[in-house]
Amino acid sequence: METHVWKFFKAGGFEQVRIDTASDLRSLKSLDQKLWVALACPIEGLEIEASTLRLIDSDKDGRIRAGELLKAVDWMDGILGDLGLLTSRRDGLSPADLKSNNDEAKKIAATLRGLCATVGLTGDLMKVDEVDKASALFSKQSFNGDGVIVQASADTDALKILIQEILETVGGTDDRSGELGVSEENVQKFFDEAAAHLEWVAEGAARAAEIQPLGEHTGAGLAALDAVKSKVDDWFARSGLAAFDGRSREVLSGSVDAFAAMSDSLLSSGDDVIAALPLAPLEPSQALEIGASINPAWQARMSELATRVLQPLGVTGPLTPASWRQVCAAFEPWRAYQAGMKGGSVSVLGTDRLKVLVASDARTELLALVARDKALAEQADAVDSAVKAVRLTRDLHALIDNFVSFRDFYGRRHKAAFQSGTLYLDGRTCELCIHVTDPNAHATMAMTSFSYLAYCELTRPATEQRRMIVAAVTNGDSDFLTVGRNGIFYDRDGKDWDARVVKVVENPISIRQAFWSPYTKFAQLVSQQIERFAVSRQSSLEAGAAAGVTAGADQVAAAPASAAAAPAAFDVAKFAGIFAAIGLALGFVASAVAALVSGFLSLRVWQMPLAIAGIILLISTPSMLLAWLKLRQRNLAPVLDASGWAINARARLNVSFGAALTQLGKLPKGSDISAGDPFPDAKPPYWLYATLVVLVCVGALLWDMGVISTWLDMAAQSLEQPPGEGSGAEPAAGSAAG
Repeated sequence: METHVWKFFKAGGFEQVRIDTASDLRSLKSLDQKLWVALACPIEGLEIEASTLRLIDSDKDGRIRAGELLKAVDWMDGILGDLGLLTSRRDGLSPADLKSNNDEAKKIAATLRGLCATVGLTGDLMKVDEVDKASALFSKQSFNGDGVIVQASADTDALKILIQEILETVGGTDDRSGELGVSEENVQKFFDEAAAHLEWVAEGAARAAEIQPLGEHTGAGLAALDAVKSKVDDWFARSGLAAFDGRSREVLSGSVDAFAAMSDSLLSSGDDVIAALPLAPLEPSQALEIGASINPAWQARMSELATRVLQPLGVTGPLTPASWRQVCAAFEPWRAYQAGMKGGSVSVLGTDRLKVLVASDARTELLALVARDKALAEQADAVDSAVKAVRLTRDLHALIDNFVSFRDFYGRRHKAAFQSGTLYLDGRTCELCIHVTDPNAHATMAMTSFSYLAYCELTRPATEQRRMIVAAVTNGDSDFLTVGRNGIFYDRDGKDWDARVVKVVENPISIRQAFWSPYTKFAQLVSQQIERFAVSRQSSLEAGAAAGVTAGADQVAAAPASAAAAPAAFDVAKFAGIFAAIGLALGFVASAVAALVSGFLSLRVWQMPLAIAGIILLISTPSMLLAWLKLRQRNLAPVLDASGWAINARARLNVSFGAALTQLGKLPKGSDISAGDPFPDAKPPYWLYATLVVLVCVGALLWDMGVISTWLDMAAQSLEQPPGEGSGAEPAAGSAAG
């Protein structure tokens, strides 16, 4: 067997396969999956229509895996005359594109012709929108081949009513039209439960004397019993404890505090606080009198018990524990019978209705309708296959170029399937925007991408729609990218959404920004400290003024008018210590500055610029190095993995590619810019800067030539020599020489 020769291209720091021909598609199953960019992706959140992806997702788990993609390619290879048609991504399929020697392809071709006639096409090329429309028309027919019948499928009103009853009792099945209908399983379940329920009713009638202590009123009697059973049991338990130990009687009867709490309230016999009290006053004899001594909240229910249960059972006089147990035991057979009810879901229709249905031919008639619908199953399958063939013709190669390789993403011919649109924010456009559901969960893994990520909430107030995306910012700076910033997002359909940044994951964006980062942070730190000091000072002054006013007012009120407050004593030692500390600090700073200036001035002129550059590099190099390392590791894979992909490669986002994904605003070429600005900024004093530069250069040159050092030496000698000493010495020396 001849080995297929693959073509690769390098992008993102790794080799990716090119799928350009029918041979490439046909041989895809032989390509080592270690060379695939992805091995799985989610159905939701991609820009390939989810309807197409569901056709590929054979196990219906919401994800597409490599095996399912290969099966889709094999299926298209079996029906298409030229598999290379997929690479054109043509929106449309005609019967002529299908094989003439394949039975399934013949059926799809015939179906396409029929669907073209259904939607009124004059030609035979059917596009995705048209095949979807034709499929929807077929699905809305009364009989559409899925084995589910809806009310419109019934011939008579009686069957329509029966279908509704089945839906309301045992449930139904979704019809391919989207309406809820009944399948063969639903029909059989309904009639089986109806027959079982009638058998259960017949059993109860046969055992009536055994299980119904009150005859046809047993059900009502059991309801009256259950309404008070727990409360009566509670009373007997409390009375038993009172008989066991008389000291418990007062406590178990309800605390005095509970009654005291009710004393100031408007009470009603139906109040919960009253119902929570014991059923009746506790009796150590445990004889319950059903009369006026019953708790008002329970009197009506206890009267119902006496009328419906106790009197028919012949229980007279006070109720004792023994007689109460007999009453409860009398209903146990009926309770057990009710617990074993069969066909409970259909019991709501009533015994008479169920008898009529079971005795009729309704089951047979419904199953006949189901069989009539199933007879169109082959035609329905052909319609589904036609829809699948048209959709895969347009979308399968796009999925491959976003799965086996990231050719669409790195090739820039098409937007990648995971790119959901374009974000306009802070004077730039971000094209790498990916759908997310939970920003916090997504950021946990996505932060390992070493990319600057801005999570945005998207809203469309007119429709109340909401979405979440994450945008990778790969160019420019991050000085003003903060939570709360607003922008505009355009989705792939051109719809605009309001975008608000809700979370950021900070990472370096460029080495240029990293170069200035230390100075920017230092400036921000100084600005924050100055602002903090100013705010603190202002607060102190305001607090001091307020305290002074308050203290002065208090002194005026408390002291005589002639009294004067004595001034506070000046603490000499305290202020001397402060001044000494300040002087020491200033001396240290001055010494350091003097040493630095002295060392700098000792350099040659040509060395001074190098020293300045070295200092700048010394400060900026660490942040630049860190940024360089992170930018080299900037990787798309963790961002997609966090969105549910299974990425099989390190898809790098280098600096040049990042500049293409995030573009900064630029004026168009040939733009006419007016020279005047009605509100210009203050112009910097360039003349002063130039003068300072010239003076520094001249001073450095004079220092390098030794002129300044000579002047300084001469000045030092003149300061050290006493006044007049030089003028008297010179004549004496001259006369001696003479």
